[in-house]
Amino acid sequence: MKTEEIIILDKPNNDLKLLSANRLTNPAHVREIMQSMERGEWVPPIFVKDNYIVDGQHRYKAFYTLCSIYPSRCYELGMLRINSKEDPISLAIRFNSGHKRWLTKDYLYAYCKTDRNSYCLLRDFLIDNPELEIKSAIQLILGRYNTEDFQSGRLHIDGILIAYASERLKVLRRVSKILKTSEVFKRDIIQAFYVVCNEFNDATRFYKSLCNFQMPHKHTKTEWLKAYRLCYNNFTEYWV
Repeated sequence: MKTEEIIILDKPNNDLKLLSANRLTNPAHVREIMQSMERGEWVPPIFVKDNYIVDGQHRYKAFYTLCSIYPSRCYELGMLRINSKEDPISLAIRFNSGHKRWLTKDYLYAYCKTDRNSYCLLRDFLIDNPELEIKSAIQLILGRYNTEDFQSGRLHIDGILIAYASERLKVLRRVSKILKTSEVFKRDIIQAFYVVCNEFNDATRFYKSLCNFQMPHKHTKTEWLKAYRLCYNNFTEYWV
């Protein structure tokens, strides 16, 4: 990635566009930058590719707002045009990961805006099942959550995986009802549940065994896996 051109803006550039897939702007953050500009403090330049602002949407909005409110005053903002083979949204994600940390929901929002099918399927699954958080849902669908894959746009989910996850969730909801706890929907606990789903081949026996379930003191994958297995195996020993 190379800087192609450096420009000092003294008025808004109508050719510049915000990326719809970027994070939503935070009004409070925009106000803070406006105050810095009014005090004459230095504000870092914005980075632009193909007229899309890939880094600095809050700075540009603050600059644009001040120029609109006080047209007779002089405000300046640096703009760096960059030359890169990466598409604007990929650049935006890379730039922003080095500043204010992107949240998991920011990555999901961004990739849905670019119509990445796996991310759209995940979004719809989350809408239908609000008890799950993003990482928990991925854990239930794939059996694992890989931060690098998710953040880089390499998440792979299809309709078949979603269907299997929906069936697992039906079981998990029943487990939650029997145990009278929502802890089962947390990511680490779902990891344990995913493992036992592949280990236990008798759902009825699993449900019945839960009447003797001893809640772990620590809510970790290891402890819940141990508790599930102990409960199921003890039930088998005494009731079969």
